[in-house]
Amino acid sequence: MIDYGAKALKPVENYVVNFMKLWDNLDNPQVVESWHAMNTWVTDNIPLAGGAFRQLIVDLYRNDRLMKGELMIRGQRVDLSWLQANLLTVIADGDHITPPCQSEAILDKVGSRDKELFRVAGGHIGIMAGSGAHKRTWPHIDAWLGSRSS
Repeated sequence: MIDYGAKALKPVENYVVNFMKLWDNLDNPQVVESWHAMNTWVTDNIPLAGGAFRQLIVDLYRNDRLMKGELMIRGQRVDLSWLQANLLTVIADGDHITPPCQSEAILDKVGSRDKELFRVAGGHIGIMAGSGAHKRTWPHIDAWLGSRSS
């Protein structure tokens, strides 16, 4: 359901255009290999029990309990201000699954002193696995982690 819901946000792009790009490039082995790798990664999902999916949707999406400070796990309220770890939030400007405004809000809730927001042009998957990720996203993450390593 998570996979279907994400694809349903852009049905023509995900169910038609995606395969048209492959069809138009069948004679280019590099494009076919890249398409296959991305398609395999995107469709390689771990099954999620129906009850867990329902709880995820109701608690986190519909009722926004984590951000409101109302999420309970094993009888204990989850308070994001307790999070003290260094935090790097990588946001895709064109993310249609997790819009930037949703990702930005976490920074005001966490108790971390060392926190950074890093915005990258691209979409939900492209910023981490797209052709430009190795030039912009991963070097920034590497530098950020490296400067905090001993």
